[in-house]
Amino acid sequence: GSRCGSALLFIDLDRFKRVNKSFGHITGNKLLACAAQRILSVVRAADVITRRSGDEFLVLLDDVGSPRRAAGMSRRILHELSLPFSVDGVTFHISASIGVLPGVEGFDTDAEVLRNAEIAMYRAKERGGNNFKIYSPALHRHELESFALEADLRLALERDALELAYQPIVNLGSGRVAGYEALLRWTHPVLGPVSPARFVPVAEATGLIVPVGDWVLGAACRQIAHWQDSVLGNGCYVSVNISARQLTHRHFLEGFARSVEHHGVKPERLRVEITESVLMEDAAKARTRLLKLKEMGVRILMDDFGTGYSSLSYLLSFPIDVIKIDRSFIRDLGSGSGRSRLVESIMHLAESIELETVAEGVETQAQLQRLMELGCGYCQGYLFSQPLAPGAVETAAAGASPACIAAG
Repeated sequence: GSRCGSALLFIDLDRFKRVNKSFGHITGNKLLACAAQRILSVVRAADVITRRSGDEFLVLLDDVGSPRRAAGMSRRILHELSLPFSVDGVTFHISASIGVLPGVEGFDTDAEVLRNAEIAMYRAKERGGNNFKIYSPALHRHELESFALEADLRLALERDALELAYQPIVNLGSGRVAGYEALLRWTHPVLGPVSPARFVPVAEATGLIVPVGDWVLGAACRQIAHWQDSVLGNGCYVSVNISARQLTHRHFLEGFARSVEHHGVKPERLRVEITESVLMEDAAKARTRLLKLKEMGVRILMDDFGTGYSSLSYLLSFPIDVIKIDRSFIRDLGSGSGRSRLVESIMHLAESIELETVAEGVETQAQLQRLMELGCGYCQGYLFSQPLAPGAVETAAAGASPACIAAG
């Protein structure tokens, strides 16, 4: 590779604050000293190592020659730090995230050098830690875009510039609409429509997902109240997505109850969709919160089923009513592939523990045919309808013959 002279490694120990919290600062400091020793054992005599703050170290690698050598050094440090530590008779397993800035000489100020190494470190952390990332201008661009996107999303929230679209969920037995999933939509004044796949992770990373989630819940409740006797008259519901951070937030339940009461929403008209990640975050707290929702009369849907870590024991120990089979599985349906067989086993499983199933992302007649053969209860997807603005939902509901829905 190209020569890069000196390189800076920005090392941050993952989840280290938990050690201090559980074992106290004295043990924490001993562990940090041991970690520093491990790093020293890898670097060479000419390299400089300093502790920046708390659990962060900076290593200036002298004359590494190429970014590849700097990467090799990072791998060795990660390996050393991943081996168990023994402090005061306790065994600790830690890992680190490392930002690598090759070619330190190419920057004007120390502040710029530090910032860029830190950007790379945060990107390594975002990938779950125990990882390193080499800085590049593209990384910096992505960082700046995310930063701007977060600021614009805050503004959109303040100005009530977000919207909800509603995608019908169809009962395969009757061909009629059983409910609607409320989906968040954001049209940026300059960028136009921004995909949730782009802005939701930014909201998650910054904690902005909590106020955004509150807005979604409030807007959906307002819509349900408006539709209660017309669109939702025949037992239809609206389902709302709740993120892990939202569900485990300390004011979640009061806020939820307040929204429902304030708008006079009948709980059976509202459903909550959670993903498997919710169960991983803080299972005990999530379970308690979900049971409280059930007591209110709200049904729980498990979204994107099959994509995360969920095991059967999870399904059985959480108060889930409905599983939604992720679109990635539906796409391969009927191809005879492993994923196609997985859909069949999910269906059998759901039937045996008396859960309803909703297939997401149904786009072709062939997929629909196979789902009907498998005894799937409900479907949503472009074959039936794209997500609709509230006015379009009202129009469709007013003339709701099954054929009109199927034509979308």
